[in-house]
Amino acid sequence: MKTQRWLLPFACAVDLQAIDAAVRVASHSGATLIALALVVPWQGPRREQHRTPRVRLEQIQESKDFLEAVRWKAMRRQVTVECYEMFTEDVAGSIATQLRHLDCQSIIVTRRGVEDALLSSHDLKHVLVRPPAPLLFLSLPETKQGALSAIPFFSSLQRLFRQYVREQVAAPDPWIKRSEERQRV
Repeated sequence: MKTQRWLLPFACAVDLQAIDAAVRVASHSGATLIALALVVPWQGPRREQHRTPRVRLEQIQESKDFLEAVRWKAMRRQVTVECYEMFTEDVAGSIATQLRHLDCQSIIVTRRGVEDALLSSHDLKHVLVRPPAPLLFLSLPETKQGALSAIPFFSSLQRLFRQYVREQVAAPDPWIKRSEERQRV
C-alpha cells in the first residue's frame, strides 16, 4: 500500500499550533508530510507598480522558520517530512502545480477563527473554492488578543522560576561548604 502524501502549504504567518496539529494528524495517519513554503514577492504601493516585484528578507526568513519548525516537530513525532521552498506570485496556482509535481493526495489547510494560519484568507479562499485535491481542514481555537494572550506564557515562566528556586534551595551552595570547612581547620 502506498503511503499517503499530504501537502502543508505556507504563505502567510508561522503558526506553531497549526504546524503541530498538522504533524499530529500526519503522525496518527502514518502519512508523509510535504511542507511547501511559498514566498510571494512584495508588490509595493500603486505608484511603484512598474517596478519589479521584490522579495523582502523577512519573507525569506519566515519561510525558513516555517520549514525548520515543521522539520523539528516532525522529528519529535517521528513523521516523515519533505520540505520545499518556492518563489511565486500565484499561491493557489503554485499549490495546484506542486500538488501534482510532488505526488500529494491531499492538502492540509488550517484556520484559526477569523485569523490567518499559514495561508492568508485570500489564498485560502482560492484553495477552498477550487480545491485541486481533497482537503484536510484543521480548525484551531481562536487566540485571545492583547494582554490576556501573554498569561499562559507568564504562568509557565512563573512555574519554571518556582521550580528553579526549589532546586536552588535544595542544593547546597558550594561556597557555603568551603567557608564551613575553613572554619573547622
